Order: sequence, then C-alpha cells, then structure tokens
Amino acid sequence: MASVRFPSVQAIRLSNGLAVRTVEHPGPPLVTFLLTMPAGSASDPAGRAGLAALTADLFDEGSEGRTALELHGALDRIGARFGTGVGTDATTVSLTTLSRHAAAGLALLAEIVARPRFDEADVARVRELRRSRLRQLRTVPGAVADRVYLETLYPAHPYGHLGIGTDVSLAALTVEHVRQFHRDAYQLGTATLIAVGALTHDRFVEAAERAFGEVPVCPPDDAVVVDDGKVLLRAGQQFIGRDLERVGLAHGAEAGHHRFADGQQCDVLGLDVVSPCRQSVPQLVQDHAHEDGQDEGHAAQCDRQGLAGREVRNEDPGQQQQKRPHQH
Repeated sequence: MASVRFPSVQAIRLSNGLAVRTVEHPGPPLVTFLLTMPAGSASDPAGRAGLAALTADLFDEGSEGRTALELHGALDRIGARFGTGVGTDATTVSLTTLSRHAAAGLALLAEIVARPRFDEADVARVRELRRSRLRQLRTVPGAVADRVYLETLYPAHPYGHLGIGTDVSLAALTVEHVRQFHRDAYQLGTATLIAVGALTHDRFVEAAERAFGEVPVCPPDDAVVVDDGKVLLRAGQQFIGRDLERVGLAHGAEAGHHRFADGQQCDVLGLDVVSPCRQSVPQLVQDHAHEDGQDEGHAAQCDRQGLAGREVRNEDPGQQQQKRPHQH
C-alpha cells in the first residue's frame, strides 16, 4: 500500500500578532482561507442562547463601508464563496476564491469580520428568519432528539442548548447584544487564520499582512497567556476536563502567581473555569487541593463520567449550515 504524504504546515505570526497557518497545495488555482475564533454556542451569555450563531449569520449583511448588496457584488467579482460555521466551542469564517484573487479575498474577509455592519433592521430580519427555522425544526425528529439529548446530558451548562437557540432567547436579542458579543468574542488575539491552496507560503503571508496587518489584535480583557502564547485563558471562558488538564488547572488555581503543569509560570487572574461537572476554580481548589492523594483529579472525574470530550455539533441539526455559503 502506497504511503500517504500530507503537505507541511507552516506557522507564523503577522506583525500585529495574528496567528497564521499556511499549507501549499499545488493543483487547481484555488485558495481557501479559514479564520477560526474560540467562541461558539457555549459562549452564549446566560439567557441569550443563539447569540453566537446569530452574530455569525449577520456577517454577510454588509460592512462598515458596504451595504449587503455592495459586499455580495465584491464577492461576485472575484468568484468567491463565503461561509460561516458555528460549533460548540468555535466559529469559523471561510472564503474560497481563485489564487490570483487571494489578496482581494483576504481583504474582504478582514473587512467582513473586523468591521461588520450590524444594522438594526438586518438584525431584526435575520433574527425572525432564525425563529421561523426553529419552528420548522419542531417537526424534525432528529432536531428534537438533539435538543433533548443536550438538555439531558448538560443541564444548566453552556453545552446544554442547540446553537440556534430557543424562540424565547432569540426574541429577546437586540442589535446591541450582537454588537457587544462581536466586541467580546472577535478579538483576533485568540484567532487563527488558516490559508490553503495553490499559492506559496510567502505569497500567503504577504496577502495576509496586507489584509490583516493593520487590524487591531489584542488578547481579550483579563486574559492569561500560557505556554508561550499557545493557550489563552479568559475570565468566564468555558473548558472541559481535558482542557483543564492541558493547561495545568486540573487541580485548581487561585488568582495570583501559579506554576502550570509544563513548568511555565504566570500570573493568574480571577478565572471562572467551568467543566461539564459544573465546578468553578474556587470549588476545584476546595475539592482537590488536598495533598493526601485521596481525591482523584477533576479531569479524571470527567473522564470517568464520559464528559471529558465532546464532538463539535452543527448549530442547525440535520444541516451543515443554516445559511448557504455565498457562491458566485
């Protein structure tokens, strides 16, 4: 059997700090860009289920400098396909175009994500479309089963609702909620730009620098960087058992100076780290700070309960995405 060789991945950071991964893939003259942010449906604030998905759904409704029609016209002119995907723990914004339009495509991607329009009328219209979709899902057995499954397995937890939200929560969402979520969740200090296709690494980086180089990139407020910037923790961010173990918080961490599992030292702010076992850092400290070895670690408890890992689920059951990607 012939061996399979995967193309290599090169990792860099732009001048403003944005993480970039490039993969040269000779073949058809196409390139695909993915911008991933660690904010999905589990980041929906309490009582605002569906906010992350609604925010992503509004990206192609225009930018600060273009109306929706003007934005789609710009995408059409370069034959671009634009799409969004909202999972439990991450949101992905994608754009595919011809290699010769890579720079223009990246510029549009940066404009869409960093400077969205978010008109009140558009928010109201898209919100009502999603409420209509929810009513349709009530007659889809798979969607009903998904909802019951999540509510049963993750009661009173951020994983316990469908990404599309509920009719009650959607009805209460306003344009200010969307704008605030975008300000909080789409800080590019935690994002990664992935570029794949028939373009060299240097040309990918050159195009990315032109498109994103002047976009402000900063870590979220009250953030802690662990492991030389590879892991970013934020107050209120949700983690599952294996994530806690990965960053050295399986046994809890109080605010203050802390040594992580890999030996790195860092000042830890007042984090509210929660797992499916629904324990915050103070509770973890109380439960697992014993030195007599009688208590098992929090990550081990989650593993034993089958909660340590979870596959990312689509926000709209039975569909890859609710909104079709824009395609020329």
